[in-house]
Amino acid sequence: MLFHTFSASEMNKHRWYWSSTPCNRKELQKQLNEEKNKNRTLEDQYKHRVASFVKREKATMNKIEALEKRLLEGAENDEHSKRMEAIGNMHRSVITGLECIQTNTAKILQDQEKDLMRAFRARLQEVSKDLEAQRSRKGEHSTEQQAHHRRVVAELHKTQELAQTFDKKNQQLTAENAKLQEKLRTREDDRKALLRELVLSRKEVQALKSQQTSGAKPAEVPEAKEAEPKPNRRSFSQKQIDQARLQQTHNKQYEREVALREAALKLKRMVDAERRTVVALKQQQADMLQQRTELEVLLRQSLDDVKAEILRTQMQEEGKDATVPGGSSPPLASVSVHELSAQDRERVLELLLSQQRVVQLLYQKTFPQEPANPPASAPSQSAAAGDEFAWLGDIIPSDEGEVGP
Repeated sequence: MLFHTFSASEMNKHRWYWSSTPCNRKELQKQLNEEKNKNRTLEDQYKHRVASFVKREKATMNKIEALEKRLLEGAENDEHSKRMEAIGNMHRSVITGLECIQTNTAKILQDQEKDLMRAFRARLQEVSKDLEAQRSRKGEHSTEQQAHHRRVVAELHKTQELAQTFDKKNQQLTAENAKLQEKLRTREDDRKALLRELVLSRKEVQALKSQQTSGAKPAEVPEAKEAEPKPNRRSFSQKQIDQARLQQTHNKQYEREVALREAALKLKRMVDAERRTVVALKQQQADMLQQRTELEVLLRQSLDDVKAEILRTQMQEEGKDATVPGGSSPPLASVSVHELSAQDRERVLELLLSQQRVVQLLYQKTFPQEPANPPASAPSQSAAAGDEFAWLGDIIPSDEGEVGP
């Protein structure tokens, strides 16, 4: 800012000019204010430019520092890449080592499998030789085995018959259960009907009492004029009679309700007992079917073993080596059950009875722990059920007319 210096004469001139012309003084004051405003705006612009310059300077300094840091960290990044390459090489070496281990373990397992197959074939040959020796030494043992086979077959037939009888018994029990449930429902309906009749009879008794009291009032009026205590005694006795009758009807209704409740409880107990017997019979039937299927599976296994022995002997007779791993053996289905001889069937029974599980199942069939109810007891049970239902005739008597008027 440049300030102009005025002399005393000039100041006096100006003072005279200002004093002489007041309008010019106002204009000059206005110009001065405008100049001041311009000065302020220029100062604000200057300050704003200085602040923006400082910000720009700081931003450039930050960029310079970041670039310097990146230049310094370049060496560290090179070391990191070298380390990552070393780790990748180690990973590849570990993977190759694992692949080698897998191939080695596969080879070892194949060698072990071959050794086990050789030992199994040797043991199989020994067992086949022992079986042939046992077949050559047949005699009394074959007859005993045949008799044992007959006994086993007879037991199998008996178990089948028992299963059929138990199935029939189960069907009979289910039918009886349905009948009992139907009877129970009918008894409930009868009880409801009797209750309705009882309510109607009570209403009729009350109507008759009202009629009786209305008819007895005019007859009691002249007697009341003669003597006052006599009507009191007659009315009291009449009340006693009415109360006694009501008490009798109440007692009969209560006794009938109690009898119906007892009948319902007995029927529920009988239904529960029948359900328990049905559940026990179903469980017994399921156990029997499970044992039967297990016996069938074991018999099928022993039959397959005998078929395999027959095929092996046939291949040996034809000159083929059955122990060659690559050789194709004919399927077991090629040998039919009808083609088996008596010796082969005896061999099947020997293999079947040599298993401990078969012996256990047969022992359980022959000597059960809990004796089952014989099927012949069904008529007796039905007769007992008939005796148990005999008391139902006494619960709802035929004198339904007593309840009414």
